[in-house]
Amino acid sequence: MRSKFEDVCAEIYRLAKEIGSGGKLPTVAQLCASLEVTVVTLNTALAEMERRGVIVRRRGSGIYVAPRFGLKSVALLCHPVFFQVGASPFWEVLVQGITRQALQHRESFSLHFVADSDEEPPLHDGLLQQIRDGRIQGILGVGLTNAQTAWVEALGLPYVGYAGAGKYTVVQDYELLLSLGVEQLVAQGCRSVGLWAYVTPYRGRQDAESLLAWQREAVQRVWKRFGLTVSPELICDNASLLENTAGMTTVSRHEQGYRTAQQAFLTEGLPRPDGVVITSDVVARGALVALQKLGITPGSDLKIATHTNVGSSVLIGFEEGLTLIEYDPQDVVSGMFDLLETLMRGDTPHYNVAHVEPRLVLRRPDSRLLAETRFLGEREVLK
Repeated sequence: MRSKFEDVCAEIYRLAKEIGSGGKLPTVAQLCASLEVTVVTLNTALAEMERRGVIVRRRGSGIYVAPRFGLKSVALLCHPVFFQVGASPFWEVLVQGITRQALQHRESFSLHFVADSDEEPPLHDGLLQQIRDGRIQGILGVGLTNAQTAWVEALGLPYVGYAGAGKYTVVQDYELLLSLGVEQLVAQGCRSVGLWAYVTPYRGRQDAESLLAWQREAVQRVWKRFGLTVSPELICDNASLLENTAGMTTVSRHEQGYRTAQQAFLTEGLPRPDGVVITSDVVARGALVALQKLGITPGSDLKIATHTNVGSSVLIGFEEGLTLIEYDPQDVVSGMFDLLETLMRGDTPHYNVAHVEPRLVLRRPDSRLLAETRFLGEREVLK
């Protein structure tokens, strides 16, 4: 059975919904009379509803519905590892895109970092209180671990993840990235095609192992599709970094790329690739620095097809001789909001995974870059 205080709070909330944001509520005297409560009880309830962001009290003017009451509030949870020094600028561009999209949808938006370990709870007390008060209607997650995702989903709010697990997620189409890269390299005459990939720094082996296994399967499928043999010596996904550091590495993507290129061309007895697909522009930047020092020219001595991002400056000055395959962070943002908006309406999405497709960047004769058509790709239907 609810207390009188809880009944008064519920009635104030109902009135606020009925009146709408910015509207004026009855006076204290009128509310006391209609709700049959004392001024003390009413003031306690008003203070609570003001704390929850439902009303505002203006001295000498009255009680008003809060200007942002009724607007959906979205919390963006980010794992701090993706925003450390040396991380890809993609993440900053992504957050900027999410912020713009929230404003366009007239949604209140707040950014929060989760704990950098799997300790519980992964959220700070202030955000937890907002969730308990019903002031958060949806959550977006970027880079949360499997354990953190499970904890957040257990809260029962609509949740969509990216660069992590979850029931509803947006993923970049990794296999299509490989296919576009290998197709271009084969067209340029390559037969000994390698892969230079990475493991995410500061992330444990548990989260990485299933992803690495899936990526290796994708490599087998794509190389076979183009009539190539997968040579283990030419495939470097840097998984060994996890084995040598108790399941976690602190080696940045840039350094992983630098080391990979050096290993490929300085290790005696290793077959040398005539072309490589690189799955991160930051890895590619590190590799290109190493190749430059080794006197190896991209495009003539080694064909390279590499990932990049729209709006990123990582490869500026290094584009010559590269085949660029780019993702647009805005496609990720659109995919996340499409799913979240559906969930916040109380509907069930027709798919649980939205695939963002990369596009091949083409060069004009004057070296300016064009991009082929792109956008949100194949979507997996819920079973």
